[in-house]
Amino acid sequence: GATVCTPKAPSCSDCPLKSICLARKLNATTIVDIEDGCFRCSKSNINCADGVLNYPRKAKKQASREETTLVLALSKTGPEGQIHYAIQQRPASGLLANLWELLTVPLLPPPAANNNQQQVDEKQAVENYLEERKIVHNKLQKKGVVNHVFSHINMSYVV
Repeated sequence: GATVCTPKAPSCSDCPLKSICLARKLNATTIVDIEDGCFRCSKSNINCADGVLNYPRKAKKQASREETTLVLALSKTGPEGQIHYAIQQRPASGLLANLWELLTVPLLPPPAANNNQQQVDEKQAVENYLEERKIVHNKLQKKGVVNHVFSHINMSYVV
């Protein structure tokens, strides 16, 4: 199927399903990329002259969402000088399920806050997170931002 019914040059004469193919019955006369829409989703977009080239069509890609997560690289020096980091396991479902990570605090974007206000909100979110968990700390400092793009999320990690 995939080698016979290709997006830009379908080989209808070699297709084993040509006798029952509804797309072929539309009589293709021009060749265009068949992945620029969806016949099932938008019946008004079909062009009978394109025949099999009407199938399948790509759905519109959803825009990636922006997310910011605060990452806490909290460490403690052990009795023999070894460094231990505080880590947690991610939830069993969702993005990166069950993986281990440094402590993280999801940050909701403030509605049109300025840069100074955002830094105060980040600091307050970290303080609240640590206080809720009764984690004793000192010397907290912001190191920077790491950006990572998932297929559907533009993630900013504030370390």
